[in-house]
Amino acid sequence: MIWFYFGTNFFILLTGIFLYVTWCKSTNQSIYNQFVILTAVSAGIAAFGHLEILPILWQKGLLVLSRIVNILAIYSFAAHSIIHFGYDKYSGIKKANVLLFLAGLSWLLVLNYANPGSKTAFLPVIVYGAVGMVGIGMLSYIIHLKEDFKNYLNVVLGVLLILASAVIFKLIPEADGIKPSDVSHILIAFALILMTYGVKRHDQNESKK
Repeated sequence: MIWFYFGTNFFILLTGIFLYVTWCKSTNQSIYNQFVILTAVSAGIAAFGHLEILPILWQKGLLVLSRIVNILAIYSFAAHSIIHFGYDKYSGIKKANVLLFLAGLSWLLVLNYANPGSKTAFLPVIVYGAVGMVGIGMLSYIIHLKEDFKNYLNVVLGVLLILASAVIFKLIPEADGIKPSDVSHILIAFALILMTYGVKRHDQNESKK
């Protein structure tokens, strides 16, 4: 099943690249676009990190690198949300976002130094994702939902899919057949589509005003 795991990670990579060169290019949301491509690159690196045909040190190194890129992607979405809704005029919010990012990255590096590439060492990505994607990003979109209900709702639903993927990855035990991580990857790919469609449509509506 290792090739199926590789394939679902690669599915995120291909989805992200497709969105980046099509829908993302038609928007002015450069930091959001950065989130999309970093998420795609993270999944692509992870795909190779799980290939057992590679030396074990290469696998561990690729998985650690993938998680670092993943943290950067989460930071990008949080930063996009702060800027998009005008919260960047409050220096305290900007500084808090950077400090949270540095804390998550530091925690990630410490855990992966002790046990590189392990599933337990993925915990900082999940926790920082809950803070950056949900606590900052999704909450900002919910607060402003009335401004563009349909398109902002797409972004919110996309974040909820990513949250569901994290829960599945962390809490559901592995068994024979399709692994929870494979389901998680597919959810992330569809989340990127939903979110990017919402951002793109909102940007198009704003340009017509």
